[in-house]
Amino acid sequence: MRIEAKQLIRRFGGIIALDGVSLTVDDGELVALLGPSGSGKTTLLRLVAGLDFPDSGRILFDGADATTLPIQKRRVGFVFQHYALFRHMSVEKNVAFGLEVNRRQFKMGRHEIQDRVSELLRLVQLPGFEDRSPHQLSGGQRQRVALARALAIEPRILLLDEPFGALDAKVRKELRAWVRSLQQQLKITTIFVTHDQEEALELADRVVVMNHAHIEQVGTPAEVHDFPATPFVSEFLRGTSLQTVPASH
Repeated sequence: MRIEAKQLIRRFGGIIALDGVSLTVDDGELVALLGPSGSGKTTLLRLVAGLDFPDSGRILFDGADATTLPIQKRRVGFVFQHYALFRHMSVEKNVAFGLEVNRRQFKMGRHEIQDRVSELLRLVQLPGFEDRSPHQLSGGQRQRVALARALAIEPRILLLDEPFGALDAKVRKELRAWVRSLQQQLKITTIFVTHDQEEALELADRVVVMNHAHIEQVGTPAEVHDFPATPFVSEFLRGTSLQTVPASH
């Protein structure tokens, strides 16, 4: 799925969250939205998801206008920083939630949903965890369940909002490599938000550096690291080492 954002403007009262932002994400690409708090990156992610709508500008999915399309029709998988799992539901019911709620849309019976959940738990390396509750899982395991739930509806786009921010450093690094490997395997167009410079440079095909509702630079990790386009990018990435996740992970 190719995503095009064209001249997006979003205001909240007197605050401008996005000021004429344009961006293209190619089919199967993994793009990081990087910047400090308040730079507009989460607002941009929410507009793509259909959780919010721009005051002006357009969003295109494979060339078709999706600007006002409701979230239910966008086939977008969204993973929140703090997992947003349902505490009263088992792992199985959490993963199956989107399919159960939209059973008519997906035309799946109960056994087909169970098979899909089992397949996804194998994919995220959590087979046998169906009956556990979220509080019985580690942070990294809960994040994997959240990812499985997002993938259950076979989304055309995967959106991740600070997906590793609540994890400790060791788990965060391990999960980053695993998510990159999974994204390459599924070839799903993915956008993730982060304020962690090393995380963006390590994971992304391209990095979008944002500041004060604008895009400062778009480029490969090497391009933004070695050839910063503005003084802000240079300062923001100062002292950050350039590392990439090997494709074999």
